[in-house]
This record gives sequence, structure tokens and C-alpha cells, in this order.
Amino acid sequence: MNIRPTSPYATPAAEVGGVRAEANATSGRTSSSPAPPAGADSEDRVELSAQGREAAQASALARASDPDLEAARVGLRAQPEISPARVQELREAIADGAYDTPEAIDAIAGALTRRL
Repeated sequence: MNIRPTSPYATPAAEVGGVRAEANATSGRTSSSPAPPAGADSEDRVELSAQGREAAQASALARASDPDLEAARVGLRAQPEISPARVQELREAIADGAYDTPEAIDAIAGALTRRL
């Protein structure tokens, strides 16, 4: 079965025993991906149109001025840091049943509903 190249820079490939092989075995290449044309940069690049750049700027401005997003940022910054050691202590306390009392459950439920 012959497979036609999908770009002008691709080399024809052949399927041999279920394995795709380069038709030009003398090139010394071991990859099935095509070589870039002579003189081409080896880096990938993306160029946005003027309309795309304007849309990206408008989106960034909308995000920066969104009051709900800003309130979320302020709330997140106000949260105290918690160390991994403290998290481990809490996990162990939960596993040991320290919070399996009606009073603890009510306190936790109250704290959660106040945050909503």
C-alpha cells in the first residue's frame, strides 16, 4: 500500500508488514516525519492576525476588570497558608475519628455553609 505525502515536504512512505517505512531508505533518516525544507528555521512559530491580537487584548481586559474575578482573587489572597505538616495532622485526626461527634459535624457543616 502506498501512502501519499500530506505536504510538499513529506517523502513517500510505504507500509511493509504493518510497519510504516520510508520509501527513500538511502536518506539515512530513521524518523517517519518529514525533514524541513533547506534553509527553514528549526523552531515552530505562530503568527496571530491583527484581529486575533485585538480579541486576545479585549479578553485580557475583560478578565482584568471582572468584579467577580477580582473578588475571587482578593478572597484567595486572604486565605492563610497551610503547611503540608498541618494537612497531615488533620488527615490523621480525621482518620482517628476526632471529628466523628455530633458537635464536630454541626460545627463543620456551619463553617461550610457560611463559606457558600
